[in-house]
Amino acid sequence: MMNRQLKKQIEPDGFRSAMHEWLSGEVTGHLGTYMYTDDRDDHRWKDGHSAATYYFGNDEKASLNLVLSNLDIAAHSFLDLGPGGEASVLAKSIPLMEKLQVKDYYPVDLSWSFANKALATAQKKLGVGGRPVITDFFDCIPVKKTNALIAIMGGTIGNFETHTTLAKLQGRLSQIFSTYRAAVAGNSYFLVSIDANDNGKEIVGCYDNPEFGGLVRSCIDRAIDTSGFDYHVAWTPENFQLATGLRANRDQIINYDGEQFSIEKGEYLPVLNSYRFPVNFVKEAAARADWQYQQAWSASGRVHYLLFKCGAR
Repeated sequence: MMNRQLKKQIEPDGFRSAMHEWLSGEVTGHLGTYMYTDDRDDHRWKDGHSAATYYFGNDEKASLNLVLSNLDIAAHSFLDLGPGGEASVLAKSIPLMEKLQVKDYYPVDLSWSFANKALATAQKKLGVGGRPVITDFFDCIPVKKTNALIAIMGGTIGNFETHTTLAKLQGRLSQIFSTYRAAVAGNSYFLVSIDANDNGKEIVGCYDNPEFGGLVRSCIDRAIDTSGFDYHVAWTPENFQLATGLRANRDQIINYDGEQFSIEKGEYLPVLNSYRFPVNFVKEAAARADWQYQQAWSASGRVHYLLFKCGAR
């Protein structure tokens, strides 16, 4: 069931408001929230992550194998934030549930399709209980569980709106971690995977391809004509920001939802951010949200898994 607040986030009004913010340049890098909500056949996820240069999946798999070999906790419930498609659930979520001997599974996503498919896959494989939770997991998780693992994998933690100062970026990350802290209590844990790679040339090369370009453009071209924009990837190391978005190839006036927006040639509007946080930056944000650091795993030095435990209250 969705309450009114959650329902608004995935209805057209939410998307229209986000598009107004994006076209005005007031808020950018936040449209990934809506990228998959109408994707019923999982094709954008698969296409966007099929590029030959995309390394994150392999690196994360190797690091997750270390987690599965060394993780020494148990949990009754698993809150799986952004589980992804069936292949992702089988590769990451199912092995974690088997390791922890989880009884109840809560796939949390804005997409009904992804969340329900994740639950069906887990129930078929493991016979677990639980239910799908439809929400924007960067802002609200309407469940409260004890003896739980809450996890966000696949580098998804870096996919939120643009912040141009480290203080504001740190504050927002801590706010997100506080949302996760509020969703669990009593002998619970938080597991997050991050990409800490800071090699700009390598990072940009990973995403500067037609597959990711189509993934990013698909969020916008259902609302406006994007022929006046080119796909563009930008790395800003001073705030750890990898932005994938659209850059205007001409001066133009865009009419959208009763409003006109003037876009100058060369203006760049990030559609999706994928922050590359240093490990200590994440630890600090977690500590501010009352999470106690436990352990880290990394097979490559790029992708890391970090484990935290509920702080005492």
